Amino acid sequence: MRSAHHGKAVREYLLRRALQLAVLNNVLAVDPLDTMCWRLIRSTSTPTGAEALTTDQLREPQIKLRVSETCAKS
Repeated sequence: MRSAHHGKAVREYLLRRALQLAVLNNVLAVDPLDTMCWRLIRSTSTPTGAEALTTDQLREPQIKLRVSETCAKS
């Protein structure tokens, strides 16, 4: 578990540093992670989105995918 977390932390750190360097070298005008993080921090409204599927709603597309000839070829 520790090694999995460590790998994720390293990837996040490298991505953050790469984006910072891109901004410093005028490759990007603004760091997209910074603007995204500030939007999340400043947001006071509750997030809206799709409702979670029930097991029956999820089972139906899975069955259709299994019997699909197109999916069977792949």
